[in-house]
Amino acid sequence: MKIRVMLLLIALVAGLGANGRWVRLKSSNFELYTDAGESRGREVVLQLEQFRNVFAAQAADRNISPLPVRVFVFQSDAGFRPFRINEASSGYYHSGPDGDFIAMRASGRTAAHEFVHVVLRHSAREVPLWFGEGLAEFYSTIQFRGKQMRVGDSIEPHVRLLRTQKPLELKTLWAVDASSPYYREKNKLGVFYAESWALMHMLHLSEKYRAHVADFVSATLQGRTDAVESAFGQTEAALQRDLRAYVSREPLPFANLPIAPSAKPENIPAEAVSELDSALLLANLFVVSGKVDEASKFYAAIVKAHPNTAEAEAALGYLALAKAEDERAQGHFQRALELKLHNARLCYDLAMLRRQLGAEESEVWDLLRRSVQSDPRLFESRYFLGTLALERRRLSEAIENLKAAAELQPNRPQVWENLSLAYSHNQNHGLARAAAVRAVKLSTNEAETARTEATLALVSRAPAAPTPLKVVVQPPSAAPASRIEGVLTQVDCLGDLARLRIDYSGVKTFLLVRNPRSVTLKGAGAISFEFTCGPVKPRPVIAEFAPGRNDIYGTAGEVRALELR
Repeated sequence: MKIRVMLLLIALVAGLGANGRWVRLKSSNFELYTDAGESRGREVVLQLEQFRNVFAAQAADRNISPLPVRVFVFQSDAGFRPFRINEASSGYYHSGPDGDFIAMRASGRTAAHEFVHVVLRHSAREVPLWFGEGLAEFYSTIQFRGKQMRVGDSIEPHVRLLRTQKPLELKTLWAVDASSPYYREKNKLGVFYAESWALMHMLHLSEKYRAHVADFVSATLQGRTDAVESAFGQTEAALQRDLRAYVSREPLPFANLPIAPSAKPENIPAEAVSELDSALLLANLFVVSGKVDEASKFYAAIVKAHPNTAEAEAALGYLALAKAEDERAQGHFQRALELKLHNARLCYDLAMLRRQLGAEESEVWDLLRRSVQSDPRLFESRYFLGTLALERRRLSEAIENLKAAAELQPNRPQVWENLSLAYSHNQNHGLARAAAVRAVKLSTNEAETARTEATLALVSRAPAAPTPLKVVVQPPSAAPASRIEGVLTQVDCLGDLARLRIDYSGVKTFLLVRNPRSVTLKGAGAISFEFTCGPVKPRPVIAEFAPGRNDIYGTAGEVRALELR
Protein backbone atom coordinates (compact mmCIF):
# COMPACT_ATOMS: atom_id res chain seq x y z
CA MET A 1 0.00 0.00 0.00
CA LYS A 2 2.82 2.39 0.87
CA ILE A 3 4.45 1.73 -2.51
CA ARG A 4 1.18 2.58 -4.23
CA VAL A 5 0.86 5.86 -2.36
CA MET A 6 4.48 6.76 -3.10
CA LEU A 7 3.74 6.12 -6.76
CA LEU A 8 0.84 8.55 -6.39
CA LEU A 9 3.26 11.16 -5.07
CA ILE A 10 5.55 10.61 -8.04
CA ALA A 11 2.58 10.81 -10.40
CA LEU A 12 1.43 14.08 -8.83
CA VAL A 13 4.85 15.66 -9.35
CA ALA A 14 5.18 14.23 -12.85
CA GLY A 15 1.64 15.33 -13.66
CA LEU A 16 2.79 18.93 -13.40
CA GLY A 17 4.85 18.44 -16.52
CA ALA A 18 8.20 18.01 -14.80
CA ASN A 19 10.72 16.77 -17.36
CA GLY A 20 13.07 15.31 -14.77
CA ARG A 21 14.05 15.23 -11.13
CA TRP A 22 14.03 18.45 -9.18
CA VAL A 23 17.35 19.85 -8.03
CA ARG A 24 18.19 22.50 -5.44
CA LEU A 25 20.90 25.17 -5.73
CA LYS A 26 21.63 27.58 -2.87
CA SER A 27 23.68 30.77 -3.26
CA SER A 28 24.29 33.59 -0.79
CA ASN A 29 20.87 35.20 -1.34
CA PHE A 30 18.74 32.70 -3.27
CA GLU A 31 17.45 29.16 -2.91
CA LEU A 32 16.49 27.82 -6.33
CA TYR A 33 14.54 24.68 -7.25
CA THR A 34 14.22 23.52 -10.83
CA ASP A 35 13.34 20.59 -13.07
CA ALA A 36 15.14 22.32 -15.98
CA GLY A 37 18.49 20.80 -15.09
CA GLU A 38 21.52 21.78 -13.05
CA SER A 39 23.07 23.95 -15.77
CA ARG A 40 19.98 26.11 -16.31
CA GLY A 41 19.40 26.43 -12.59
CA ARG A 42 22.95 27.64 -12.00
CA GLU A 43 22.65 30.13 -14.85
CA VAL A 44 19.51 31.66 -13.33
CA VAL A 45 20.81 31.86 -9.77
CA LEU A 46 24.09 33.47 -10.86
CA GLN A 47 22.15 35.98 -12.96
CA LEU A 48 20.00 36.84 -9.95
CA GLU A 49 23.05 37.31 -7.71
CA GLN A 50 24.64 39.64 -10.25
CA PHE A 51 21.40 41.55 -10.70
CA ARG A 52 20.99 41.88 -6.94
CA ASN A 53 24.52 43.29 -6.63
CA VAL A 54 23.59 46.15 -8.99
CA PHE A 55 20.67 47.22 -6.81
CA ALA A 56 22.53 46.61 -3.53
CA ALA A 57 25.35 48.93 -4.66
CA GLN A 58 22.82 51.79 -4.94
CA ALA A 59 21.04 51.08 -1.66
CA ALA A 60 23.67 52.24 0.88
CA ASP A 61 22.94 50.47 4.17
CA ARG A 62 19.55 49.08 3.16
CA ASN A 63 19.07 45.33 2.80
CA ILE A 64 17.20 45.18 -0.50
CA SER A 65 15.98 41.60 -0.02
CA PRO A 66 15.94 40.92 3.72
CA LEU A 67 13.79 37.78 3.51
CA PRO A 68 14.97 34.46 2.05
CA VAL A 69 14.18 34.36 -1.68
CA ARG A 70 13.00 30.97 -2.95
CA VAL A 71 12.88 30.58 -6.74
CA PHE A 72 11.05 27.85 -8.70
CA VAL A 73 12.11 27.46 -12.33
CA PHE A 74 9.89 25.18 -14.45
CA GLN A 75 11.29 23.67 -17.61
CA SER A 76 8.00 23.50 -19.50
CA ASP A 77 4.83 25.50 -19.97
CA ALA A 78 2.88 22.44 -18.83
CA GLY A 79 4.80 22.33 -15.57
CA PHE A 80 4.30 26.00 -14.80
CA ARG A 81 0.68 26.27 -15.99
CA PRO A 82 -0.99 25.02 -12.74
CA PHE A 83 0.83 27.70 -10.75
CA ARG A 84 0.11 30.71 -12.96
CA ILE A 85 -1.76 33.57 -11.33
CA ASN A 86 -3.21 34.62 -14.69
CA GLU A 87 -3.36 32.97 -18.07
CA ALA A 88 -0.76 35.18 -19.71
CA SER A 89 1.94 35.19 -17.02
CA SER A 90 5.37 33.67 -17.53
CA GLY A 91 6.20 34.15 -13.86
CA TYR A 92 5.05 35.79 -10.67
CA TYR A 93 6.32 37.08 -7.35
CA HIS A 94 4.67 36.66 -3.97
CA SER A 95 5.84 37.85 -0.56
CA GLY A 96 5.05 35.71 2.46
CA PRO A 97 5.85 36.31 6.14
CA ASP A 98 8.91 34.05 6.08
CA GLY A 99 10.18 34.59 2.56
CA ASP A 100 9.81 35.90 -0.97
CA PHE A 101 8.75 33.50 -3.71
CA ILE A 102 9.41 33.65 -7.45
CA ALA A 103 7.85 31.06 -9.74
CA MET A 104 8.64 31.15 -13.45
CA ARG A 105 9.15 29.33 -16.70
CA ALA A 106 12.77 28.80 -17.68
CA SER A 107 12.69 31.84 -19.95
CA GLY A 108 15.28 34.56 -20.39
CA ARG A 109 13.80 37.81 -19.01
CA THR A 110 11.53 36.57 -16.25
CA ALA A 111 14.04 36.18 -13.41
CA ALA A 112 15.23 39.79 -13.57
CA HIS A 113 11.64 41.04 -13.99
CA GLU A 114 10.38 39.26 -10.90
CA PHE A 115 13.38 40.24 -8.76
CA VAL A 116 12.58 43.91 -9.40
CA HIS A 117 9.29 43.22 -7.60
CA VAL A 118 11.25 41.79 -4.66
CA VAL A 119 13.31 44.99 -4.46
CA LEU A 120 10.25 47.23 -4.72
CA ARG A 121 8.44 45.24 -2.04
CA HIS A 122 11.21 45.95 0.48
CA SER A 123 12.08 49.50 -0.50
CA ALA A 124 8.78 51.33 -0.52
CA ARG A 125 5.14 51.48 0.19
CA GLU A 126 2.91 49.95 -2.48
CA VAL A 127 3.71 51.53 -5.84
CA PRO A 128 1.30 52.00 -8.77
CA LEU A 129 0.94 48.83 -10.80
CA TRP A 130 2.16 50.43 -14.03
CA PHE A 131 5.29 51.68 -12.25
CA GLY A 132 6.17 48.26 -10.84
CA GLU A 133 5.53 46.35 -14.04
CA GLY A 134 7.10 49.02 -16.25
CA LEU A 135 10.28 49.13 -14.15
CA ALA A 136 10.44 45.33 -14.03
CA GLU A 137 10.11 45.09 -17.82
CA PHE A 138 12.69 47.84 -18.34
CA TYR A 139 15.31 46.00 -16.28
CA SER A 140 14.34 42.55 -17.57
CA THR A 141 16.59 43.00 -20.64
CA ILE A 142 19.70 43.79 -18.61
CA GLN A 143 22.94 42.27 -19.90
CA PHE A 144 26.25 42.11 -18.05
CA ARG A 145 29.43 42.57 -20.05
CA GLY A 146 32.60 42.78 -18.01
CA LYS A 147 32.59 46.04 -16.07
CA GLN A 148 29.45 47.32 -17.79
CA MET A 149 25.79 46.52 -17.93
CA ARG A 150 23.55 47.24 -20.88
CA VAL A 151 20.00 48.39 -20.16
CA GLY A 152 17.15 49.45 -22.38
CA ASP A 153 17.21 46.91 -25.20
CA SER A 154 13.92 46.91 -27.12
CA ILE A 155 11.31 44.28 -26.34
CA GLU A 156 10.12 43.73 -29.88
CA PRO A 157 6.64 42.32 -29.10
CA HIS A 158 5.92 45.44 -27.04
CA VAL A 159 7.18 47.72 -29.81
CA ARG A 160 5.09 45.98 -32.50
CA LEU A 161 1.96 46.12 -30.38
CA LEU A 162 2.33 49.83 -29.62
CA ARG A 163 2.95 50.65 -33.27
CA THR A 164 -0.11 48.75 -34.48
CA GLN A 165 -2.63 49.22 -31.66
CA LYS A 166 -4.09 52.32 -30.06
CA PRO A 167 -2.35 52.91 -26.72
CA LEU A 168 -4.16 53.48 -23.47
CA GLU A 169 -4.78 57.00 -22.28
CA LEU A 170 -2.24 57.68 -19.54
CA LYS A 171 -4.98 58.34 -16.98
CA THR A 172 -6.27 54.82 -17.75
CA LEU A 173 -2.79 53.31 -17.54
CA TRP A 174 -2.09 54.96 -14.20
CA ALA A 175 -5.42 53.76 -12.75
CA VAL A 176 -4.91 50.05 -13.55
CA ASP A 177 -4.90 47.88 -10.41
CA ALA A 178 -4.87 44.15 -9.71
CA SER A 179 -8.62 43.82 -10.37
CA SER A 180 -8.56 45.70 -13.68
CA PRO A 181 -9.33 43.89 -16.96
CA TYR A 182 -6.06 45.33 -18.29
CA TYR A 183 -4.25 43.21 -15.71
CA ARG A 184 -6.50 40.14 -15.66
CA GLU A 185 -7.58 39.52 -19.26
CA LYS A 186 -5.17 38.08 -21.80
CA ASN A 187 -6.40 40.18 -24.73
CA LYS A 188 -5.94 43.42 -22.74
CA LEU A 189 -2.89 42.55 -20.66
CA GLY A 190 -0.43 42.99 -23.52
CA VAL A 191 -1.05 46.68 -24.09
CA PHE A 192 -0.78 47.42 -20.37
CA TYR A 193 2.65 45.78 -20.10
CA ALA A 194 3.84 47.25 -23.39
CA GLU A 195 2.84 50.81 -22.57
CA SER A 196 4.13 50.58 -18.97
CA TRP A 197 7.50 49.43 -20.34
CA ALA A 198 7.57 52.12 -23.05
CA LEU A 199 6.76 54.94 -20.64
CA MET A 200 9.43 53.79 -18.19
CA HIS A 201 11.89 53.39 -21.10
CA MET A 202 11.23 56.96 -22.27
CA LEU A 203 11.55 58.45 -18.79
CA HIS A 204 14.89 56.69 -18.24
CA LEU A 205 16.57 57.05 -21.62
CA SER A 206 15.12 59.96 -23.63
CA GLU A 207 17.07 63.20 -23.77
CA LYS A 208 14.07 65.19 -22.54
CA TYR A 209 13.27 63.18 -19.41
CA ARG A 210 16.28 61.18 -18.20
CA ALA A 211 17.88 64.00 -16.16
CA HIS A 212 14.96 63.96 -13.70
CA VAL A 213 14.15 60.25 -13.60
CA ALA A 214 15.88 59.76 -10.23
CA ASP A 215 13.62 62.42 -8.69
CA PHE A 216 10.59 60.69 -10.20
CA VAL A 217 11.54 57.24 -8.85
CA SER A 218 12.32 58.65 -5.40
CA ALA A 219 9.00 60.53 -5.22
CA THR A 220 7.08 57.42 -6.29
CA LEU A 221 8.81 55.25 -3.68
CA GLN A 222 7.79 57.83 -1.08
CA GLY A 223 4.17 57.40 -2.09
CA ARG A 224 3.67 60.76 -3.79
CA THR A 225 0.74 60.73 -6.20
CA ASP A 226 2.11 63.72 -8.12
CA ALA A 227 5.51 62.10 -8.79
CA VAL A 228 5.38 62.39 -12.59
CA GLU A 229 4.27 66.02 -12.67
CA SER A 230 6.59 67.18 -9.87
CA ALA A 231 9.68 65.50 -11.36
CA PHE A 232 9.23 66.36 -15.04
CA GLY A 233 6.97 69.41 -15.05
CA GLN A 234 4.97 68.05 -17.98
CA THR A 235 1.23 67.78 -18.44
CA GLU A 236 -0.42 64.45 -19.06
CA ALA A 237 -1.22 65.49 -22.65
CA ALA A 238 2.41 66.40 -23.31
CA LEU A 239 3.60 63.07 -21.94
CA GLN A 240 1.10 61.23 -24.12
CA ARG A 241 2.32 63.02 -27.25
CA ASP A 242 5.96 62.42 -26.39
CA LEU A 243 5.33 58.73 -25.72
CA ARG A 244 3.53 58.28 -29.05
CA ALA A 245 6.48 59.85 -30.87
CA TYR A 246 9.04 57.95 -28.79
CA VAL A 247 7.78 54.44 -29.62
CA SER A 248 7.95 55.25 -33.34
CA ARG A 249 11.71 55.94 -33.13
CA GLU A 250 14.02 53.52 -34.89
CA PRO A 251 15.99 52.31 -33.09
CA LEU A 252 15.09 53.00 -29.49
CA PRO A 253 18.05 54.08 -27.37
CA PHE A 254 19.88 51.89 -24.88
CA ALA A 255 22.63 52.62 -22.34
CA ASN A 256 25.89 51.03 -21.28
CA LEU A 257 26.51 51.78 -17.62
CA PRO A 258 29.58 51.06 -15.49
CA ILE A 259 29.19 48.64 -12.62
CA ALA A 260 31.37 47.95 -9.63
CA PRO A 261 33.42 44.77 -9.86
CA SER A 262 31.58 41.89 -8.22
CA ALA A 263 32.91 38.87 -6.44
CA LYS A 264 34.00 35.90 -8.50
CA PRO A 265 30.98 33.74 -9.39
CA GLU A 266 30.25 31.22 -6.71
CA ASN A 267 30.68 27.50 -7.20
CA ILE A 268 27.10 26.59 -6.44
CA PRO A 269 26.60 22.84 -5.99
CA ALA A 270 23.34 21.19 -6.97
CA GLU A 271 21.63 18.48 -4.95
CA ALA A 272 18.78 16.19 -5.92
CA VAL A 273 15.40 16.70 -4.24
CA SER A 274 13.40 13.61 -3.26
CA GLU A 275 9.86 13.01 -4.48
CA LEU A 276 8.60 13.66 -0.95
CA ASP A 277 10.40 16.98 -0.64
CA SER A 278 9.35 17.91 -4.18
CA ALA A 279 5.73 17.28 -3.26
CA LEU A 280 6.05 19.35 -0.06
CA LEU A 281 7.68 22.23 -1.94
CA LEU A 282 5.11 22.26 -4.72
CA ALA A 283 2.23 21.95 -2.26
CA ASN A 284 3.57 24.98 -0.42
CA LEU A 285 3.88 26.84 -3.71
CA PHE A 286 0.21 26.11 -4.40
CA VAL A 287 -0.66 27.59 -0.98
CA VAL A 288 1.49 30.64 -1.71
CA SER A 289 -0.31 31.16 -5.04
CA GLY A 290 -3.71 30.81 -3.34
CA LYS A 291 -4.60 27.41 -4.84
CA VAL A 292 -5.60 25.53 -1.73
CA ASP A 293 -7.54 22.74 -3.48
CA GLU A 294 -4.51 21.77 -5.55
CA ALA A 295 -2.32 21.85 -2.44
CA SER A 296 -4.77 19.52 -0.67
CA LYS A 297 -4.05 16.72 -3.16
CA PHE A 298 -0.35 16.90 -2.42
CA TYR A 299 -0.79 17.07 1.33
CA ALA A 300 -3.23 14.16 1.31
CA ALA A 301 -0.78 12.01 -0.66
CA ILE A 302 2.08 12.97 1.67
CA VAL A 303 0.07 12.01 4.76
CA LYS A 304 -0.90 8.64 3.25
CA ALA A 305 2.68 7.88 2.27
CA HIS A 306 4.16 9.06 5.58
CA PRO A 307 1.53 8.64 8.32
CA ASN A 308 2.28 9.83 11.83
CA THR A 309 5.33 11.83 10.82
CA ALA A 310 6.15 15.33 11.95
CA GLU A 311 6.37 16.51 8.33
CA ALA A 312 2.88 15.23 7.55
CA GLU A 313 1.42 16.91 10.62
CA ALA A 314 3.12 20.19 9.72
CA ALA A 315 1.78 19.93 6.17
CA LEU A 316 -1.77 19.36 7.45
CA GLY A 317 -1.38 22.26 9.86
CA TYR A 318 -0.43 24.70 7.13
CA LEU A 319 -3.22 23.45 4.91
CA ALA A 320 -5.70 24.07 7.75
CA LEU A 321 -4.16 27.51 8.28
CA ALA A 322 -4.63 28.31 4.58
CA LYS A 323 -8.32 27.42 5.00
CA ALA A 324 -8.61 29.63 8.13
CA GLU A 325 -9.25 26.52 10.29
CA ASP A 326 -7.19 27.80 13.19
CA GLU A 327 -8.06 25.19 15.82
CA ARG A 328 -7.29 22.30 13.46
CA ALA A 329 -4.03 23.97 12.46
CA GLN A 330 -3.10 24.34 16.14
CA GLY A 331 -3.67 20.64 16.77
CA HIS A 332 -1.52 19.54 13.85
CA PHE A 333 1.28 21.94 14.80
CA GLN A 334 1.31 20.68 18.39
CA ARG A 335 1.44 17.10 17.16
CA ALA A 336 4.37 17.97 14.85
CA LEU A 337 6.32 19.36 17.81
CA GLU A 338 5.51 16.28 19.88
CA LEU A 339 7.04 14.25 17.04
CA LYS A 340 10.26 16.26 17.46
CA LEU A 341 10.00 18.56 14.48
CA HIS A 342 12.48 21.44 14.85
CA ASN A 343 11.07 24.30 12.81
CA ALA A 344 11.27 27.97 13.76
CA ARG A 345 8.41 29.11 11.52
CA LEU A 346 6.05 26.47 12.90
CA CYS A 347 6.89 27.45 16.51
CA TYR A 348 6.18 31.09 15.69
CA ASP A 349 2.91 30.33 13.91
CA LEU A 350 1.77 28.12 16.77
CA ALA A 351 2.65 30.88 19.25
CA MET A 352 0.42 33.29 17.33
CA LEU A 353 -2.42 30.75 17.16
CA ARG A 354 -2.20 29.93 20.85
CA ARG A 355 -2.17 33.63 21.73
CA GLN A 356 -5.27 34.25 19.62
CA LEU A 357 -7.00 31.32 21.30
CA GLY A 358 -6.31 32.60 24.81
CA ALA A 359 -3.27 30.58 25.93
CA GLU A 360 -1.24 31.52 28.97
CA GLU A 361 1.44 34.06 28.21
CA SER A 362 4.16 31.72 29.50
CA GLU A 363 3.28 29.22 26.77
CA VAL A 364 3.55 31.91 24.09
CA TRP A 365 6.93 33.01 25.45
CA ASP A 366 8.16 29.41 25.43
CA LEU A 367 7.14 28.86 21.80
CA LEU A 368 8.76 32.12 20.69
CA ARG A 369 11.99 31.23 22.46
CA ARG A 370 11.96 27.77 20.86
CA SER A 371 11.52 29.47 17.50
CA VAL A 372 14.55 31.70 18.08
CA GLN A 373 16.60 28.70 19.23
CA SER A 374 15.70 26.78 16.04
CA ASP A 375 16.48 29.73 13.78
CA PRO A 376 17.97 32.90 15.28
CA ARG A 377 17.42 34.65 11.92
CA LEU A 378 13.63 34.42 11.76
CA PHE A 379 12.59 38.07 11.85
CA GLU A 380 9.02 37.66 13.09
CA SER A 381 10.04 35.69 16.18
CA ARG A 382 12.81 38.13 17.05
CA TYR A 383 10.59 41.17 16.57
CA PHE A 384 7.56 39.87 18.43
CA LEU A 385 9.61 38.45 21.30
CA GLY A 386 11.43 41.78 21.59
CA THR A 387 8.18 43.78 21.52
CA LEU A 388 6.60 41.49 24.12
CA ALA A 389 9.68 41.80 26.34
CA LEU A 390 9.59 45.60 25.98
CA GLU A 391 5.96 45.67 27.06
CA ARG A 392 6.81 43.54 30.13
CA ARG A 393 9.97 45.60 30.83
CA ARG A 394 12.32 42.66 30.39
CA LEU A 395 14.76 45.08 28.88
CA SER A 396 17.81 42.87 28.28
CA GLU A 397 15.69 40.38 26.36
CA ALA A 398 13.90 43.20 24.53
CA ILE A 399 17.18 44.79 23.41
CA GLU A 400 18.72 41.47 22.37
CA ASN A 401 15.79 40.49 20.16
CA LEU A 402 14.93 43.92 18.74
CA LYS A 403 18.59 44.49 17.86
CA ALA A 404 18.63 41.15 16.04
CA ALA A 405 15.36 42.04 14.27
CA ALA A 406 16.84 45.37 13.15
CA GLU A 407 19.85 43.58 11.72
CA LEU A 408 17.62 41.12 9.87
CA GLN A 409 15.27 43.71 8.38
CA PRO A 410 16.96 47.11 8.76
CA ASN A 411 14.40 48.99 6.64
CA ARG A 412 11.52 48.85 9.12
CA PRO A 413 11.08 52.04 11.16
CA GLN A 414 8.87 50.34 13.76
CA VAL A 415 11.72 47.99 14.73
CA TRP A 416 14.14 50.86 15.30
CA GLU A 417 11.48 52.79 17.17
CA ASN A 418 10.86 49.95 19.62
CA LEU A 419 14.61 49.36 19.98
CA SER A 420 14.98 53.05 20.79
CA LEU A 421 12.37 52.77 23.53
CA ALA A 422 14.05 49.68 24.96
CA TYR A 423 17.43 51.45 25.07
CA SER A 424 15.83 54.51 26.65
CA HIS A 425 14.21 52.56 29.48
CA ASN A 426 17.53 50.80 30.03
CA GLN A 427 19.22 54.21 30.44
CA ASN A 428 21.24 53.79 27.18
CA HIS A 429 20.32 57.30 26.04
CA GLY A 430 22.88 57.67 23.25
CA LEU A 431 21.87 54.37 21.66
CA ALA A 432 18.20 55.25 22.13
CA ARG A 433 18.59 58.51 20.25
CA ALA A 434 20.62 56.89 17.44
CA ALA A 435 17.94 54.22 16.96
CA ALA A 436 15.17 56.85 16.94
CA VAL A 437 17.06 58.93 14.34
CA ARG A 438 17.29 55.79 12.18
CA ALA A 439 13.53 55.26 12.55
CA VAL A 440 12.82 58.83 11.41
CA LYS A 441 15.10 58.46 8.37
CA LEU A 442 13.35 55.24 7.36
CA SER A 443 9.82 56.65 7.64
CA THR A 444 8.05 56.64 4.29
CA ASN A 445 4.90 58.64 4.97
CA GLU A 446 3.59 61.51 7.06
CA ALA A 447 2.03 59.31 9.72
CA GLU A 448 5.21 57.28 10.26
CA THR A 449 7.28 60.44 10.35
CA ALA A 450 5.02 62.04 12.97
CA ARG A 451 5.17 58.95 15.17
CA THR A 452 8.92 58.40 14.91
CA GLU A 453 9.67 62.09 15.46
CA ALA A 454 7.54 61.92 18.61
CA THR A 455 9.63 58.97 19.76
CA LEU A 456 12.85 60.83 18.95
CA ALA A 457 11.67 63.81 21.00
CA LEU A 458 10.75 61.50 23.87
CA VAL A 459 14.10 59.67 24.07
CA SER A 460 16.10 62.87 23.50
CA ARG A 461 14.90 64.49 26.71
CA ALA A 462 17.70 64.69 29.25
CA PRO A 463 16.56 62.64 32.27
CA ALA A 464 16.44 64.72 35.44
CA ALA A 465 16.75 61.58 37.56
CA PRO A 466 16.55 57.84 37.05
CA THR A 467 12.96 56.87 36.37
CA PRO A 468 11.35 53.74 37.77
CA LEU A 469 10.97 50.88 35.33
CA LYS A 470 7.29 50.40 35.98
CA VAL A 471 4.93 52.30 33.71
CA VAL A 472 2.24 54.03 35.73
CA VAL A 473 -1.08 54.02 33.94
CA GLN A 474 -4.28 54.99 35.76
CA PRO A 475 -6.51 51.96 36.25
CA PRO A 476 -9.43 52.05 33.84
CA SER A 477 -11.98 51.85 36.63
CA ALA A 478 -10.60 54.94 38.32
CA ALA A 479 -9.76 56.97 35.25
CA PRO A 480 -12.03 59.79 34.17
CA ALA A 481 -12.99 59.61 30.51
CA SER A 482 -11.57 62.26 28.24
CA ARG A 483 -12.79 62.96 24.75
CA ILE A 484 -11.11 63.87 21.44
CA GLU A 485 -12.95 64.72 18.27
CA GLY A 486 -10.69 64.53 15.23
CA VAL A 487 -9.59 62.41 12.28
CA LEU A 488 -8.21 58.89 12.58
CA THR A 489 -5.24 58.62 10.17
CA GLN A 490 -3.01 55.79 11.41
CA VAL A 491 -3.21 52.47 13.26
CA ASP A 492 0.01 50.89 14.56
CA CYS A 493 -0.32 47.21 15.42
CA LEU A 494 1.80 46.08 18.38
CA GLY A 495 0.93 42.44 18.96
CA ASP A 496 -2.43 42.39 20.72
CA LEU A 497 -2.17 46.14 21.26
CA ALA A 498 -2.79 48.95 18.84
CA ARG A 499 -1.95 52.65 18.78
CA LEU A 500 -4.27 55.13 17.12
CA ARG A 501 -3.17 58.47 15.71
CA ILE A 502 -5.94 61.05 15.85
CA ASP A 503 -5.39 64.53 14.38
CA TYR A 504 -7.42 67.43 15.71
CA SER A 505 -6.86 71.21 15.55
CA GLY A 506 -3.39 70.70 14.16
CA VAL A 507 -2.39 68.43 17.08
CA LYS A 508 -1.38 64.78 16.68
CA THR A 509 -2.48 62.59 19.58
CA PHE A 510 -1.60 58.93 20.06
CA LEU A 511 -3.95 56.68 22.05
CA LEU A 512 -3.42 53.07 23.12
CA VAL A 513 -5.90 50.28 22.43
CA ARG A 514 -5.14 47.65 25.06
CA ASN A 515 -7.58 45.16 23.56
CA PRO A 516 -9.54 46.00 20.37
CA ARG A 517 -12.44 43.81 21.52
CA SER A 518 -12.83 45.92 24.67
CA VAL A 519 -13.42 49.15 22.74
CA THR A 520 -17.05 50.17 22.48
CA LEU A 521 -17.80 51.00 18.87
CA LYS A 522 -20.43 53.64 18.22
CA GLY A 523 -22.06 54.90 15.08
CA ALA A 524 -20.96 52.00 12.84
CA GLY A 525 -24.45 50.65 12.26
CA ALA A 526 -24.19 47.40 10.31
CA ILE A 527 -20.72 48.25 9.06
CA SER A 528 -17.92 46.09 10.43
CA PHE A 529 -14.79 47.97 11.44
CA GLU A 530 -11.34 46.47 11.99
CA PHE A 531 -8.14 48.00 13.27
CA THR A 532 -6.18 47.66 10.04
CA CYS A 533 -2.46 48.22 10.45
CA GLY A 534 -0.78 51.23 8.87
CA PRO A 535 -2.12 54.43 7.35
CA VAL A 536 -5.91 54.39 7.01
CA LYS A 537 -8.27 56.44 4.95
CA PRO A 538 -8.86 59.58 7.07
CA ARG A 539 -12.09 59.15 8.98
CA PRO A 540 -13.72 61.54 11.45
CA VAL A 541 -14.00 59.96 14.90
CA ILE A 542 -14.74 60.78 18.51
CA ALA A 543 -12.50 58.86 20.91
CA GLU A 544 -13.26 58.50 24.61
CA PHE A 545 -10.21 57.47 26.59
CA ALA A 546 -8.86 57.02 30.09
CA PRO A 547 -5.99 59.52 30.55
CA GLY A 548 -2.63 58.08 31.54
CA ARG A 549 0.73 58.58 29.88
CA ASN A 550 2.42 55.38 28.63
CA ASP A 551 6.00 56.24 27.77
CA ILE A 552 6.70 52.92 26.07
CA TYR A 553 4.23 53.73 23.32
CA GLY A 554 4.11 57.51 23.64
CA THR A 555 0.35 57.47 24.20
CA ALA A 556 -1.80 59.86 26.22
CA GLY A 557 -4.37 57.34 27.37
CA GLU A 558 -6.29 54.12 26.69
CA VAL A 559 -9.27 54.12 24.33
CA ARG A 560 -12.60 53.12 25.87
CA ALA A 561 -14.97 53.99 23.02
CA LEU A 562 -14.68 55.02 19.42
CA GLU A 563 -17.47 56.72 17.53
CA LEU A 564 -17.24 56.66 13.74
CA ARG A 565 -18.67 59.77 12.10
